[in-house]
Amino acid sequence: MTLAEAEATLPNGLHDAELLGFRVDYVARTAEFQFNAWVGDLNSKDEAVREKHQDVKLLLHGLQFLVIDEPDPAYGFHSGTPRIGGFGAWTGGNTPPAKIAAVVAKLPTTAFYDSTFVDDWNSFIHLAAEDAEIKLIEE
Repeated sequence: MTLAEAEATLPNGLHDAELLGFRVDYVARTAEFQFNAWVGDLNSKDEAVREKHQDVKLLLHGLQFLVIDEPDPAYGFHSGTPRIGGFGAWTGGNTPPAKIAAVVAKLPTTAFYDSTFVDDWNSFIHLAAEDAEIKLIEE
């Protein structure tokens, strides 16, 4: 499953999700991100339903690479957990940044590339893998 397909399993994808942590196992070629994701119903009149959040894990298998851009020093740093915009910034035919494009061009056909903007850092997380899945973390 691609990252876009995995994100589609959540009502709002990973839009405005808070990054709680991540770990990478380069030997096993896996990565695991933990997010607090917005899973509420935007159309609900009940604020608790509309603003519901739940912790989720994004699991990547067949990891090809993971690049985390440095925070923009001119932007300032925010306290708390960094918020992402959701993945899909370069899907649909958009071109990745030059420093990543050459690597993306050489990915195996079984792999996907995706990235997300990290609001609090004014920078991006870029990744490529062969499979993605999202699991809800039971409360």
